[in-house]
Amino acid sequence: MPATGTKTEAETCFLAVKDELAGLSGPLLLPFADPHSAAVTALLVAEYLSKEELSAKVEALGKGGSFDPEKVGRLRTVSRALLHLMNELGGDWFPDLKSHDLGDLRAKAVTVRDAMLEVATRRLHDPAAKLWVEAVRKGAGDVDLLIDLRSTARLYTVYAEELSKDESYDAAHGAEVSELAAQIERVLTKDESETKKKLRDSIVRGFTLFVPLYEDVCRAGRFVAADDPRVSAMFPILPSISRARRHHGRTHSSGSMRAPDLSALGGAKPSGAPPAMPSVPAPPTTQRSGASTAPPPASTRRTEPRVPVEMELGLSTQSNFYQGFTENLSAGGVFVATYVLEPIGTKMMVKLELPTGGAFEIPGVVRWIRTASAADDAWPGMGIQFDALTPEQEAKIREFLKFREPLFFDDELA
Repeated sequence: MPATGTKTEAETCFLAVKDELAGLSGPLLLPFADPHSAAVTALLVAEYLSKEELSAKVEALGKGGSFDPEKVGRLRTVSRALLHLMNELGGDWFPDLKSHDLGDLRAKAVTVRDAMLEVATRRLHDPAAKLWVEAVRKGAGDVDLLIDLRSTARLYTVYAEELSKDESYDAAHGAEVSELAAQIERVLTKDESETKKKLRDSIVRGFTLFVPLYEDVCRAGRFVAADDPRVSAMFPILPSISRARRHHGRTHSSGSMRAPDLSALGGAKPSGAPPAMPSVPAPPTTQRSGASTAPPPASTRRTEPRVPVEMELGLSTQSNFYQGFTENLSAGGVFVATYVLEPIGTKMMVKLELPTGGAFEIPGVVRWIRTASAADDAWPGMGIQFDALTPEQEAKIREFLKFREPLFFDDELA
């Protein structure tokens, strides 16, 4: 929460739906995708649909009675509320603890999940199903396993008719992996505080509200953007979006917006001289070869680490203003996840509000871009190099970054 004591937009959105979440009745949807990734992706989708040419088509759908355009704004509200709850929880659906003992649960869950995936791989051939299966296979660790068990159970429900044609299909596997997921969750949460349990219940309710909204908005988006060859990547199915966060690894992607304890600073100014050449967060070194990324010029070699930070920010050019979502930040630049990409060399104004206090408008320039691709694991967006940080802005950013774990310290291209 900012030092001014004012409510963040995410908090305001949570308060707007708080009573609705508490009043939800009927079966609740346990997360079958990482809620944080789901909310971020939904914000990117909603922002993309606000582009003039697409928003006009969405409005036309509304006039035809086939879609309610108000759902786009409502998706923004619910997504921000979900992000608020996730950040209150700590950024991840579960902390990736190393001390829990799952006993035989892990091996049993993996065995059943893999058997189900083998059937799905043989029988399912449409692109969405393939992405779904691939996303589950990319899971690593017990937290991913928990979510993936529920994702696999949902896969078996959605594609039951086709999967049942396989001789190895077992309809009971869906219920079995759901029960195994519940058992793993009980192990992971056995020592959790009541506050955390209440937050987790609210997140489940938020996810229940979120899913039909997201799916309806994406269906409309795929229709109005049908001529875009990247349409499947721009409006991804929920089970596939966990890949974006798994791309960097759970430890480095939580990026909680909770303000760190700055009491140890004692008012001291950040140490270290500013770099001779401003740096901009670089494309991840683990990026798959199929990604569409324009490399930055060799002269902008990064001289300091980038740090995972996830929060909304404003972007403006001479003719456009829109929202993006930070993926990582350094004192020299920021990577902004967005579907609304500007050409390399575009001058932009970045409107950034740090959780520790300080709202800035910083001039910058687009140094590299990463386009949306259904085959890639990372969010699309732009690497923006800051042009002219004031000493006060740089000090505030460095102060904030001191309390976050860097992604890399190597000398990769900035």
